[in-house]
Amino acid sequence: MAGLVFVLLTWPDPVSVGGLIALGALAAAVWTVLSPSGLGPLVLLGLGALVWLIAVPDPGPARAVAFGVAGYTVHAVAALAAVIPAGVRLDAATWRAAAVRGAVAVSVSVLAVAIADRSGGAAASSLLIGAALVLAASVVTLPRLVARWGGR
Repeated sequence: MAGLVFVLLTWPDPVSVGGLIALGALAAAVWTVLSPSGLGPLVLLGLGALVWLIAVPDPGPARAVAFGVAGYTVHAVAALAAVIPAGVRLDAATWRAAAVRGAVAVSVSVLAVAIADRSGGAAASSLLIGAALVLAASVVTLPRLVARWGGR
């Protein structure tokens, strides 16, 4: 579902380069559902981001946040599918950890979009949102990296 939302939020005119790429992203969404731990999510996120850059000149804050949350959801589900064998039930601690990481990443992204919306400049907004994505990724991954390095 998140993959479909991710693609539909960027949907351009179908008779354009962006439209052809969006059709590829739609095919990647189907591929992702069939094989969530394969390359489908990577292709879906890459094509979705490309269509966003080509076909969405002024998305507005709500659409930008929805796009980010859908993209993060595709990524998070694919990451879990890649490391957890099919049929295994996850314990509450694993679900909680995933939910906390997701909430932190989404919160940082929503804050960045809100600040970018207030700043008004497209170049500054893109830079700010890019910095927020790096910050969100750092906040989500650094504790795990520190724990892994500290355990050696």
